Amino acid sequence: DVEYASLARLALADVLIAEDDVAGARAEYEKLVSSPTAVVPASRAKLALARTIARSDPAAARALLQELVDATGPASTIAAQELRKLPQS
Repeated sequence: DVEYASLARLALADVLIAEDDVAGARAEYEKLVSSPTAVVPASRAKLALARTIARSDPAAARALLQELVDATGPASTIAAQELRKLPQS
């Protein structure tokens, strides 16, 4: 089932983060962004991806968060908070 697979992918990405495998987690989150489901929507995956790459690629994290803020969806408030945490470039 696609919904369960997306949850498994999200859990895998979280485990990779815990193991300090940022590149692996980034790849999993990017797959979730490109193939969103009802259980793991693109906004959830984008938030997780932005948090994951905030230190290594702040420009990309900023772009993801700005997309969410501009979309004014349920994740926009959280994205705005995360955006304020990023260092100014």
